[in-house]
Amino acid sequence: SIPDARAAHEGAKGLYVEVTRPWGVAQLAQLLLPRYVPHADRETLLHIAFYAKVEKLRATDPDPSVTVAFVDLHQNDALIAIEEVPLTFDWQLHYVVIDLKREHVGHSIRPYLYLGRHAGIYAFDEIEYKEIPIEDGMEWIQSAPERIQAHRMASFELSFLDRDGWPIDYGAASVRLVRHDFPFGVSLQTRREAGLSSRDHQWLLRAAAAHFWTGTLQTQLQWSHYEPAPGQVQDARAATEELLRWAAENRWLPLSASLFDGGHSDAGHWSNNVACKELTAHLHERVLRDLRSFGGAFGRYEVWKDSLRWRDWVERCGESLMHSAYSWAAQAAPQAELCTSESGILSSLTLTPAEAYHNSLWDLRARGVPVQAIGVQAHFDGEVDASTVKHRLDVLRELRMPVYITELTISGLDPAQQAYELEKFLRIAFSHEAVAGITLGQLWDDPRTTAAGANGPGLYTAGKQPKPGAERVDSLWRGGGHTEGTHE
Repeated sequence: SIPDARAAHEGAKGLYVEVTRPWGVAQLAQLLLPRYVPHADRETLLHIAFYAKVEKLRATDPDPSVTVAFVDLHQNDALIAIEEVPLTFDWQLHYVVIDLKREHVGHSIRPYLYLGRHAGIYAFDEIEYKEIPIEDGMEWIQSAPERIQAHRMASFELSFLDRDGWPIDYGAASVRLVRHDFPFGVSLQTRREAGLSSRDHQWLLRAAAAHFWTGTLQTQLQWSHYEPAPGQVQDARAATEELLRWAAENRWLPLSASLFDGGHSDAGHWSNNVACKELTAHLHERVLRDLRSFGGAFGRYEVWKDSLRWRDWVERCGESLMHSAYSWAAQAAPQAELCTSESGILSSLTLTPAEAYHNSLWDLRARGVPVQAIGVQAHFDGEVDASTVKHRLDVLRELRMPVYITELTISGLDPAQQAYELEKFLRIAFSHEAVAGITLGQLWDDPRTTAAGANGPGLYTAGKQPKPGAERVDSLWRGGGHTEGTHE
């Protein structure tokens, strides 16, 4: 009922809803909120805030939530964005923020509250809209060269002296940049992990060395892959050491590696079948043993991957398990940078994932957890929205920690479009002062996992031929971002 005194937060009345027989589908019970018409002639953030609380009808009922949706009434009710918001039994302030593009200016944007999934007594109050202008992403890309020059380049001077210390002012001197200091890499697999022939694996490494100068082991050091049975680490360690030797021989920057995903990816792994006390002891042993065994070979560790989404261990054993993993990693590898890693931050239509990531990192640091860098997985299915990426990076920049782009993939496009979007993203990220490194997620469209005739996210086709993206990558790093000259 509207208005209703039972749903008042601080004022006299609010919005009161009882759902006694839920349908299990959120959209089957809808509350229409007042429509909103954006007026700013530029991209904006629409910020909707509200207070809410909920009561369960029965103790055994699942925890209720509300789904907030935004539709464009001028586009046949086209869905712009949707997000589920968990609710609590006491009053809490919630907000959902979406990007509105130029094409939405003058349109009627209708927010909905979907309540058909769970039974409960819902109360909402103090619903507020706010429009916040943001910088246009494509305009920001056009000014990328100036930012690259400011943040990624510097002047230097070379002096040549003879044995007596007198300047040599004759002859010619040539200077050529051999490798950038900025880490630009690709996800790597050991031959054991990749399951490739020696010939194919060597080709893959040669292709990687032609374009990159660092890399990340995304799966090899994940616990379920590295230690399939308690104490069984010899094969994985040998394979990893072989890849580390190859990287050193090619004068790469130190590699990085991912360690844990909260027990999510392999439910059958033995670590998921032990009590919390045993899990804590094994995890402690694993971190100290494996990180010490590699010494300073790895420059960065993604200690805990997707902690916002994959909560298996945390829900079973508590947040302290994750906090301890970082502390033990700092003890075992004091020279390495310890990093988080989350997906769905740069491509989300709503701002909430980026805000949640920002807040979780702030909380980790407030608790003294030794997190030193921010990892952001960059997966795009289709075009890269420049404004969204730029704004999400701005949110994370507020933490004043280096941001590493990892697992960058662009799918769902033909090779030419894919190359264009890849260049667009690289220009955004490389010119953003918060970004400290970029790693591509896939070099090759492996025919074992890529459908025949399909264009995967790699730089090389299944037939090992370079795609337009490979040329774009080289032109970016060996063209405008390259130093070479001769002075006579």
